[in-house]
Amino acid sequence: MPEFLAAFDAGGQLIAETSWLLPLPPGFDGGALGARDGVTGVRARRAAGGEFEAEGTDGRRVAARLPSAPVALVAFPGDPAGAPRR
Repeated sequence: MPEFLAAFDAGGQLIAETSWLLPLPPGFDGGALGARDGVTGVRARRAAGGEFEAEGTDGRRVAARLPSAPVALVAFPGDPAGAPRR
């Protein structure tokens, strides 16, 4: 398991079905999904309080009560925090 995903898996809480990591073509910045070190992706887990926590490779995070785990954090123009997408 890549370190980006493994580091979020404290106690086996990583939601593997919606967590992912992909390499980007050289020179591509990740667009609305964000990127760091040539990869893009998101990691998700269920927090102790029941909400989902998700973090993108670029460090954007969200914790929210949602019907299912987010599969991406999308940054729309003017919204640097990103928005969860399922």
